[in-house]
Amino acid sequence: MTWSSLEPEAIESVECLVSPAAVDYLKFPEPKIPMEAKYSIQFCCAAALADGKVSIESFTQEKLSDPITSALMRRVSIAESPKLAKLGYAPPGLKHSATVVIRLRNGEVYSHEQDRPNWGPDTPPSWESLVDKYRACAERVLSADAVAESVEIMEHLEEAPNLHRLLDLSRG
Repeated sequence: MTWSSLEPEAIESVECLVSPAAVDYLKFPEPKIPMEAKYSIQFCCAAALADGKVSIESFTQEKLSDPITSALMRRVSIAESPKLAKLGYAPPGLKHSATVVIRLRNGEVYSHEQDRPNWGPDTPPSWESLVDKYRACAERVLSADAVAESVEIMEHLEEAPNLHRLLDLSRG
């Protein structure tokens, strides 16, 4: 079983152990607006557990009002990781590190430690991941055809004589 396949009602608690800096900037345990949700580990964990992912679509007023997400948020806590705190406020190379411990009502415990962000200099995203994120963002303002054509242009950017068509598409 993976964390993304857990049933929300089976989750007893979620503990997020992070750097002292992360405790300071993830400061909205009960976000009221989507911008606050982006700085709420409670919301981000709850959305990931409820939906299996966090994306731009997660940060809406509707999602903030979702009863499953709200119930999960109340079960998420954030604390300084003793290991990271020993290394300083924002440990170099580890300031985005976290350990997440999920406790289930049946007594099972899942734990995962992440030392680097998924999209960092040492861990660049795949082309597919970039395209997925681009589509999620671009489809909010561009037609499906414009998104598809722009992806095709970007995939072969080195061969394009200029960027005129890509810029035209981005104007909607």
